[in-house]
This record gives sequence, structure tokens and C-alpha cells, in this order.
Amino acid sequence: MKLELSCLHQMLTIYPQSQRDLVIGVTSPEVKYQMIELSDPDIVVGKRVILLRDKQQQLEVKITLSPDQFNLLKQLLS
Repeated sequence: MKLELSCLHQMLTIYPQSQRDLVIGVTSPEVKYQMIELSDPDIVVGKRVILLRDKQQQLEVKITLSPDQFNLLKQLLS
């Protein structure tokens, strides 16, 4: 068996000896983020927690921040 690792493409290529015409490529799945859009949500702020509620979509997003993140957000909003 022969293995080739491409750091640039983040891919491992495997050439099995038992089947010379077979090539196997292994990669990590690409991370895809899902976008959620809220229109005019209700905003509730607690201790390091922000809740965004969209009544029309019946959707609630809870964001829990570290103390540093919460302080940074307060600074950015001032």
C-alpha cells in the first residue's frame, strides 16, 4: 500500500497493493455554517447571556458569552 498526504489540499490518498486500479481519497468535510436571520427580534440580556426571540418565526437564539467576550461586547456597544 502506498500513502500520499497533501497538506495543501488536506487530503490523504491511498493506493492499495491488492487492487492496483483503485485509488482512495480521504478528506475532512468542509465546515458549512447555517445562517439564521431574525427580523426585529426581542432582546433579553442576562448575566453573560443574550436571548434573541423572533415571535413571527417562533425562533429563539441563546448566546452564552465568556466574561471576556461579554466585556468586549459591552465596550463595542458603548
